[in-house]
Amino acid sequence: MVYRFHPYQGCSSVIYTRSLLGFATRSPQNADIQPMPTSLQGNMPPRPTSTSPWKVSAAVMCTAFACLASGPIGSAPTNLAPEHPTPTRLITRCFHAMGGPSAIQAIRSMAINATVSLDPESTPLARMSMAFDRSGRSLVRFNFLDTDVDGQAETSFGSNGATAWEQIHPAEGGGWQLLDDEDLAERIAANNWLGRLLRLGNEIEQMRTIGPAEFNGSQCWNISFASPQGPMNVFFEQESKLLKGFRRTFQSPPLEDGTSAMPQQLDIYFSHWKDVGDLRLFHQVELVQRDIRMNITYDSLTVNDVPETTFDLPPQVQAMVPAAPQPTDPPEQEPPNDQ
Repeated sequence: MVYRFHPYQGCSSVIYTRSLLGFATRSPQNADIQPMPTSLQGNMPPRPTSTSPWKVSAAVMCTAFACLASGPIGSAPTNLAPEHPTPTRLITRCFHAMGGPSAIQAIRSMAINATVSLDPESTPLARMSMAFDRSGRSLVRFNFLDTDVDGQAETSFGSNGATAWEQIHPAEGGGWQLLDDEDLAERIAANNWLGRLLRLGNEIEQMRTIGPAEFNGSQCWNISFASPQGPMNVFFEQESKLLKGFRRTFQSPPLEDGTSAMPQQLDIYFSHWKDVGDLRLFHQVELVQRDIRMNITYDSLTVNDVPETTFDLPPQVQAMVPAAPQPTDPPEQEPPNDQ
């Protein structure tokens, strides 16, 4: 079987990552747990800056004291199991384990160089580089190492904040074209995994804690919510408090005879958390669907060092951008006739 890595899906064509990661962008539902600068999450409109996540911890503490005060002094302890942590608390814990709101708010730009392979020890399928900044600019580039076209194939997409574009894969005809905001956001969501993590606060209103569960060999807290693309589960490791991964359940395309196929599951694992300045960020992403695996290893991940020229439009795109209309001088007024 031949696997083709698709840059807009972020994995091989047999793993339906696009249906997982084509998340709709929206305004935050709970600003208290959203400390990430918006622009680094993709090409989305700016959102109000968040307040400190410490407010969440304070609210939890106040709730606990209120519960203690509601019972009579000296009452016997109950055998009730402790309540599961709320999604708000789990996400807040994760952000603090990653370095805290101050370190996250200090991010102005982010650059990633990665290797794509079927497993960490196999021959790489592609090299990819990504850059995002606070103002909403982006650049994602793929170099395919094992292709069915002559030489090394390259494709890319990005935005200078005003114009979004893509370079089409040679196997799909090649060339360049402009993108609308929705198409660009979908492509960024399929590849900007760190942005997806830091956007979790947007869905807080739809989340609920299911309970403890094992995920990729670790004891985790399992959160569920209904995303626009279908059921989603998010797993936070109990010991480290960090995000362990996602599970997406989706409906497969109909079979050749027209009957419905069984639902499929796609697991996305995050691992190899390393320090990047004051932050702690994952450096490996693994996509698993049944016995098929795809690995994306971050060879380098840096913040606040992306050159301004990174997001300049390629010459091929500049030639496609309609020229702005030039202002015209108003017609000269004839002098008034005093006669």
